[in-house]
Amino acid sequence: MGDRCYLQLTLRRKDLDRFGAILNEPAGTKWWNEDVGEPAPGIVEIALHEANYALWDERELAAGDGIPFFGNHGAGGDYAGCEFVSLDGRQLEVYTDREGMMCVQIDDHMRLLTDIGLIRKYLEKQRSVQRLFGIPTEEEQQFGPDLDDQQVGQHYVLHVIGDVEPQLHGPYASAPDRDRVAIDLRKQGGDEDGLYRLDITAGLHPLVYPYSSYELEPKERYARHVGNRSGCRIAA
Repeated sequence: MGDRCYLQLTLRRKDLDRFGAILNEPAGTKWWNEDVGEPAPGIVEIALHEANYALWDERELAAGDGIPFFGNHGAGGDYAGCEFVSLDGRQLEVYTDREGMMCVQIDDHMRLLTDIGLIRKYLEKQRSVQRLFGIPTEEEQQFGPDLDDQQVGQHYVLHVIGDVEPQLHGPYASAPDRDRVAIDLRKQGGDEDGLYRLDITAGLHPLVYPYSSYELEPKERYARHVGNRSGCRIAA
């Protein structure tokens, strides 16, 4: 039985046979379906049209064998679409939506379920592999290699007064600082106003996501139950 999906993979040309060996393919065999491009000298982007279970086991073995790569795959019957990256013997994955954009999970009460720390590690590892391959990152393509670090990770509160008139507060140095402002705004305006997180990173899509009423309760309960919350991005 199989559960197949479309998968794109970027890796060094010299590692094609190493990856193919994990698939039990002889050296020199073209085990992929399509040559997508060559984003940098010696680097190839390939596609498999029917990757069984998104080659999860094979990618884990390749990562363990020290092969650096990154890519993405669509959803299968029993699994969601993902972006993935391998470096230094470990592979990381993050979920993507139907349009292939990185996304987070929330519960019915709009509480965040996704490990934001994992997303940060994924983005750092993805950029490290791109630089290893000589592929400019999205930030470098848009802003050049000397991107000012102060542009990255700006945290705002989007305050919609009476759920009609938007007002922006910030930026704040950290997500917890921003969240404390949101709590104060809820105390001042009550439930009539909408309060949303707005996180901006240079070169990435802004992310707006709401606070739950639970998160905006008095500071004592907030500090005990929520703790240090960090923002995240859904696209890179």
